[in-house]
Amino acid sequence: IAALFISHGAPQEEEPTSESSFMRAAVAQVHLDLVHEGGAAEMGPTLPQEERQAFLTKIRNSRWGANNLENATPAVKANKECVLAAVTINGLALQYADDTLKSDKDVVLAAVKQ
Repeated sequence: IAALFISHGAPQEEEPTSESSFMRAAVAQVHLDLVHEGGAAEMGPTLPQEERQAFLTKIRNSRWGANNLENATPAVKANKECVLAAVTINGLALQYADDTLKSDKDVVLAAVKQ
């Protein structure tokens, strides 16, 4: 948020509504920046759309989710959507996920259900 204040300047008006509007816009921009840059916790690192789609297609056409995740790139292994797809098919794929997702509640539950 501090970077937004520097780049956009502080709100000119002193009215609470103007300041709160500025803050809402600043928070929304930070959220968009995190999602766009792949920095949001759920998103994991940046994963090109083509690579994500190719992996998800491979997973849907396979019954060996663990093997597909084992041989995947680090970006795929850290992408929650890709890991969820793999562990839903084969819970053992969890061992090949990025460490940050090995403790993710949704991912672990999906793996255990399988």
